Amino acid sequence: MHRLSIERNEAVADLIERILEVQDQELVLIVPKGSRLVDSPSNFRLIAREAGVLAKDISIESVDQEVLEMARAAGIAASHPLFDEPAKTREGQSLSDIRLRGSQVKVAGEKKLKVKPEPEPEPELEMGPEEDEEPKEDAVTVITEETEDVYEERVSNRRDVEEERYDTLEPRPRRGRKVAAWAIVILLLVAGGMWLAAAAFGKASVDIAFRENPWTYSGTVTASVASKSTDAGAGIVPAEMIEQSQNLPSRSFPATGRTSGGQKARGTITVVNAYSGASQELVATTRFTAPDGKIYRLDNGIIVPGATVGTDGRVTASSSIKAAVTADQPGEGYNTGPVAHLNIPGFQNTPKYNGFYGVLAEGASGGTSTGGPTPTADDIAKAKSQMSSALNSAFQMNFLAGVPSDLKVLPEALVFSTTTFSIGPVDAQGQFAVTPASILRAFEFRETDVIELLNIKAQAGDDTKELQDLKITYANVRPDFAKKQMTFTVEVSGSLAPKFDATSFAADIAGKSQDEARQAILVLPDLADAKVSLWPAWLWGLPQNSSKIEVNVR
Repeated sequence: MHRLSIERNEAVADLIERILEVQDQELVLIVPKGSRLVDSPSNFRLIAREAGVLAKDISIESVDQEVLEMARAAGIAASHPLFDEPAKTREGQSLSDIRLRGSQVKVAGEKKLKVKPEPEPEPELEMGPEEDEEPKEDAVTVITEETEDVYEERVSNRRDVEEERYDTLEPRPRRGRKVAAWAIVILLLVAGGMWLAAAAFGKASVDIAFRENPWTYSGTVTASVASKSTDAGAGIVPAEMIEQSQNLPSRSFPATGRTSGGQKARGTITVVNAYSGASQELVATTRFTAPDGKIYRLDNGIIVPGATVGTDGRVTASSSIKAAVTADQPGEGYNTGPVAHLNIPGFQNTPKYNGFYGVLAEGASGGTSTGGPTPTADDIAKAKSQMSSALNSAFQMNFLAGVPSDLKVLPEALVFSTTTFSIGPVDAQGQFAVTPASILRAFEFRETDVIELLNIKAQAGDDTKELQDLKITYANVRPDFAKKQMTFTVEVSGSLAPKFDATSFAADIAGKSQDEARQAILVLPDLADAKVSLWPAWLWGLPQNSSKIEVNVR
């Protein structure tokens, strides 16, 4: 016989499962007071039905009178464990086999009667009489109504105490179920921790190698200002032509010569182009006329840069260049203060007359009617030599520093077209000032246009491939500023491989399993080798966030 303790909140379905686990055919259910089974009589009918199906002899013990009544109503043997005769004991005997002896109860004022009790078997727990004693008759006292009330009250109190003590007994723990429950909880915690670690720190690395198809090329490329797009068939790429002027601060040099007559006044004139976007060349000795009619001539030829022109063809910003001028005649009369506007007589009666003019911002000085110190030709040559190298080096550095990163300027395409020196008048200390000015011209082009041209030639109609690991060598650079174009040769080496966007591929395989990622890699064209690595090692698939997937192409 097996005794099965039931918990107060145990549902009938859980109880049936526990009954199925018991091997014994005889089963006693210990039901506590306040059990959920009393919520419905159908719970007891279900227990009775399962007992019949399983061919088990099931009975119920409980201190709860409602439990006993419902069990009996469902046809289940039920008894109070302390005061009723239970259906069965572990040995199959009734608890009523153990009986109290007859005893004497003395009550004041009552007669004592002797009553011979019916013969009964001796209880197992009772000691028999001593061998030398004579057996005595059992005596029973006749109890009055008052005595009976006292007795019943004592019995009732004892019954309540025993029921409360029985009801508070903890059912035997189901150790196996608790162990299993804890094991499940631990497994869930471990699995949850692993999932959180994978979500927070999980990452993947994908290494892909494509087959190498070496490719080389040698040819001539033309960079043309007139071209707006790449023409691979003609070997032409777009280009830009740049023209800039640069001036350096003046430096003073000693004048070692001496004039026998008067000296001509000297100054620095700013020549302005407010006419058009085209540059204008002015030769040496070009005349500039002041409002008072005095003439000043250019010491050297210059090129005036083109003005800034809007989309409508109109000048939006004028350009200018500084140059040295000398008075047409000696004498103090050519010494003057600032002059805001000097015309060029050579452009008179043409549209350029009002578009080109000069400004003597600091005037002219040094004109005398008597002899004095003057720079010799050798003095001027030495001064130009010293200033020239400094000018070109500084100009080139400044220009290259301002070239945008997406443009390329070949050294041979950067040319100083004109360098002029303004020779100032001799001052009171016998020094003459030299002011250098230069115009730089250069061609710029985008190397990406050259790579596009090379790709078109290498693809030969198959645009699913592209050049990689390119090495380009430029040579035989020939700028032609008159035609506004430049030619050069290229020597190219690299490899032709399938077009592959690592960022897009990472987004495609994000969230996929390892097998799905491998299948996506295997279908890539010209694949040579590949490897997928996951961290932590227990990850079953790639992270959902593509930024945590590193794709390396070798």
